[in-house]
Amino acid sequence: VLAVTLVVIISVRSGEESANQIAVVDSGKIDYIKISGENEEVLLTRSGRRNWLVNGEAEARPSAVNMLLTTLATMEMKSPVSDDFFSQATRKGDLLPVTVEVKSNGRMLTAFSVYLISGNPDGNIIHKDKGNGYFIAHLPGYDINPAIQFISDERYWRPFTIFEINPSDIILAEVEKRLPVKESFLIESEGEQLMLTVNGVAQEVFDTAAVRQYIS
Repeated sequence: VLAVTLVVIISVRSGEESANQIAVVDSGKIDYIKISGENEEVLLTRSGRRNWLVNGEAEARPSAVNMLLTTLATMEMKSPVSDDFFSQATRKGDLLPVTVEVKSNGRMLTAFSVYLISGNPDGNIIHKDKGNGYFIAHLPGYDINPAIQFISDERYWRPFTIFEINPSDIILAEVEKRLPVKESFLIESEGEQLMLTVNGVAQEVFDTAAVRQYIS
């Protein structure tokens, strides 16, 4: 009788841990991540072995996607949140839910809701769609709130572009450095011809491919 009881207890506990687990064991298989906010949604899909696309169009920033994959692979439950705390935070309008779906070849690997809050030091509450209750999550080895990685604004995932100019329209680009001044340079373009001046001295020999890439 004792043996049977122990088996039942272990089985139930194992089921609870599985239901509430949020980390994806093999993040290398992830090829689909959908992050949905209140008024916006972004879909990240793997394109090839290493590249990712934002909403099926522009290539995603590798650094942003890599940090997201790290978060999905290592994020852990830290402690449960009481129903009273969750209800109070909801009544105060303190919660901003974001839903996350993670798939591999069409198969759902994990799905959960993320709430950014100011009512606890960790700044988040996670609810696993097939789990029980609400939890605070943390990212082992990082002093950051894992919830901030789940951003539903597609502009965050696109390459950061300060301004967009056709390279053929650029006739002059000047970079002035204060320290050291000798590294200041000037690039001039006349059709297909490029001219480079470094610290006031015209350069007769330089890497034209590198200069052309710089102004692109």
